[in-house]
Amino acid sequence: MNKDTLDKVWRFEENNNLKFFRLVFEKPELENLLCLFFTRQSSSNYLNLGINRIVTLYQTHSDVIWYVNQDFADSPALLGDGLFTDQINTFIGVKVADCLPIYFFSPEKKIIGIVHSGWRGTLKEIGPKMAKTLLVRFNLQPEQIYYAFGPSIGVCCYEIGPEVATLFDEFCQKRNISNSIVHRDNKVYLDLKQVNHTLLRQLGLISIADIGMCSYCQKDLFYSARREKNAGRNLALIGYRK
Repeated sequence: MNKDTLDKVWRFEENNNLKFFRLVFEKPELENLLCLFFTRQSSSNYLNLGINRIVTLYQTHSDVIWYVNQDFADSPALLGDGLFTDQINTFIGVKVADCLPIYFFSPEKKIIGIVHSGWRGTLKEIGPKMAKTLLVRFNLQPEQIYYAFGPSIGVCCYEIGPEVATLFDEFCQKRNISNSIVHRDNKVYLDLKQVNHTLLRQLGLISIADIGMCSYCQKDLFYSARREKNAGRNLALIGYRK
């Protein structure tokens, strides 16, 4: 692993059997905010990190988003691809294996969110939908919401077929998004992060960090559905610990 490819605020760490990337903040008021991305083969013992409760979803490549409040009942069969909360010590997560995990947080009100955005979720604009939901529900301004990207399949490897390419050509023209489709060696590749970056920046949100690593290329670190049959899933997690 070449750590020089990492954004300077993402750091690779090990804690017993856990191996993960952690978003490192310089501001003291963010020291209790954990943005984590666990690598393949990590154990599930998160207690050493101060994590007691994790809420995830049965993901369906939708734009369905859930609010995890104090009365939220965990269910392994809950369908959706996005979660947000204002509850301390409640960690919310999505599982990915090439799709893009997008972390959202507002330090002033300790609001957090996370979405799973593959090509279907991106066309359904689940990232912007999360942002708009946070803006309205918590009376925030766009500049109060930060977002970060975990690893996903990169434009180096994300070959798409003609039907998906046509969908994105039309979508990007309508949304004024450039440089997201790459033609190379008679093949078409999609830059999933470029599309989502543009959509979120158009809303006025602030990009804080991108791991900048391709899940397909980094076989030693990440599961990849494109590379492996019956691939496992990497866990992207965010939460405020007490």
